[in-house]
Amino acid sequence: MSSSVILILALCSNALAVLGGCALWIAYRPRRPVSDESLAIELRRLRESVASLTAEVERIGESQRYTARLLHEASTMRATFPVPGAKTVTPH
Repeated sequence: MSSSVILILALCSNALAVLGGCALWIAYRPRRPVSDESLAIELRRLRESVASLTAEVERIGESQRYTARLLHEASTMRATFPVPGAKTVTPH
């Protein structure tokens, strides 16, 4: 085998070992108990976050509807330009 293939295999095996160690650490790390009060606080914060997110999504929807309406109106109101070289009648 060439040296570049050996280097790539060594790097991949080391990366796999590190990622496997991280996965095991995450799976088996000690968990601290959650109290009812802290859970209630987190749920309240989650509700507030979801409420603000829904308001922002509604604003985005309104903006898209407004833009679509403006584009539709602009496409129906095409400007008519005079043909070049045509005579123009102007009142004097």
